[in-house]
Amino acid sequence: MNVSEADGPQRTLLFGGGIHRVPGGLAVTQIVDGSGTVVMKDGKLAGTNVSGKAIVKFASGALSQLSGKAVTFASKPLGYNRFDLQFSD
Repeated sequence: MNVSEADGPQRTLLFGGGIHRVPGGLAVTQIVDGSGTVVMKDGKLAGTNVSGKAIVKFASGALSQLSGKAVTFASKPLGYNRFDLQFSD
């Protein structure tokens, strides 16, 4: 989830974060900085490419080593209501 400000196709993330699950792990993130651009396909909105920085506010299980750490993220659209989100610490 995020809230962004738009200037044409450019987006600036103002607020956001999420709950992320992997087998045996859970992490809660808070976005601290980010921006993106709208992706159009055949004249229709296909999603957004977004990247930025986040803080892992809580993590457990397989992701517990990320708790309290700053991470970078990048997201790209995969189709309607689907996207690929990658985190790096």
